[in-house]
Amino acid sequence: MSYLVVGSTLGNKRREEVRLLSCGMPARDDLTNPQKVGLCADCRHARRVESDRGSVFFLCELALTDPRFQKYPRLPVVTCEGYEQAGESSPQGNSKD
Repeated sequence: MSYLVVGSTLGNKRREEVRLLSCGMPARDDLTNPQKVGLCADCRHARRVESDRGSVFFLCELALTDPRFQKYPRLPVVTCEGYEQAGESSPQGNSKD
């Protein structure tokens, strides 16, 4: 096991046990745990992508139109300006009456 230092909302840091691959990414089975993925786990802009070889990535669709965002962010994502929880309505309110 390896350890990642994860910041909390109060600025405190805690050590969290995570299995890491040689590239620094969490192991595939850890990507089913929302705590290991971070905000991407339930973000409306994130799409889970699985390769033919079984590798799992999270694609940030905001990166397609906004250069501030990484296409495949390093996990776990603990802060993100573009985060919107899936199922929430859009701030622009695209309602049709």
